[in-house]
Amino acid sequence: MRPASALNADLHSHSTVSDGTLSPRELVLRAAQQGVELFALTDHDELGGLAEAAACAEQAGWPSCPASRSR
Repeated sequence: MRPASALNADLHSHSTVSDGTLSPRELVLRAAQQGVELFALTDHDELGGLAEAAACAEQAGWPSCPASRSR
């Protein structure tokens, strides 16, 4: 059992926009299915998937958390 203050978060995800295997939309949907409460798409040196991820997150009722990972 997790503490009441714990949050199921995934703040390091890569989509097909950089070196991942799932599209931004697929990542958001998978995270939602896994019970993730806070999610950030952090493609390498890319912002190209953020709009797709944010649109899908909005449909799922999640806040958008734009991010990028620099190498």
